[in-house]
Amino acid sequence: MAAPNPTTEATVAETTPLLSSNPSDPATPAAPGEPGDAAPSAFARSPAASGPAFLLAPCTYTDTPQMASIAASAYLPSGFVQYLNPNAYTYLIDYIRGFHLRVRARMLSSHGHAYKAYLASNPATVLGYVQYTSPHPRSLEPFWRRWWFKARLVWDSWGFKDRSMDSRAVGFLMRYVNPCKKFIKEGEEYYVQSLAVSPRMQRKGVGKALMIPLLEEAEREGRRVWLEASPHGEALYRSLGFILKEKFEMQMEIEETGGGVMVWEPSWLRDGIREGEEV
Repeated sequence: MAAPNPTTEATVAETTPLLSSNPSDPATPAAPGEPGDAAPSAFARSPAASGPAFLLAPCTYTDTPQMASIAASAYLPSGFVQYLNPNAYTYLIDYIRGFHLRVRARMLSSHGHAYKAYLASNPATVLGYVQYTSPHPRSLEPFWRRWWFKARLVWDSWGFKDRSMDSRAVGFLMRYVNPCKKFIKEGEEYYVQSLAVSPRMQRKGVGKALMIPLLEEAEREGRRVWLEASPHGEALYRSLGFILKEKFEMQMEIEETGGGVMVWEPSWLRDGIREGEEV
């Protein structure tokens, strides 16, 4: 028997997100290709030189617990989360549950799309995901199934108060941050809602691999892609060709600097604009 290839094999323990919870949705992640699951995407990527092999596929509703856990783990060290969720460590379940509700709500949007990177040697292990809105509606589940998911989301959200969050900080942020809605042509352009990679898989090409299919699609259609980058994520998006449209306008007691509204433009629009140049 041949020895395992270290570039394609990894244990679940090495790729499991740092944070986990027991969400009210009892569904467990399903491997791509199982009955009722979306077909694996053609956007397969080669393994990163420094990490295990992974593939891309559309997300399903059963992936949401892992997606929320990954996002909660990835964002926890950031200055933004420490400012907005100062009690995240005290009320860890509330903090994770907030991500879970947001991820599920996006999955139920008719124009919401999501792709995941999963471990090639263990398809049930999600390594990262991207959620975005598109001008194109996606294929939806049967009506009864969507109704059930929406009813569960409403039930789980009812009366929920995130004790990890500082409501005054959130209000301040919403007042001074210039969101993409100020710029984006709704229904005509792409908007990245969330990109998150498990902390143990960061800097291994997963984030870029998740973004490339979206940018390829936008290039074919000649459409812009918008997002709101954190200071931590700005460098990644610049490496993909995004430029800073407008910096965040806020005064927060955090050490991080940078971040803001960023845009990627198709080749016919970005002629004459240098990569990384502010406009």
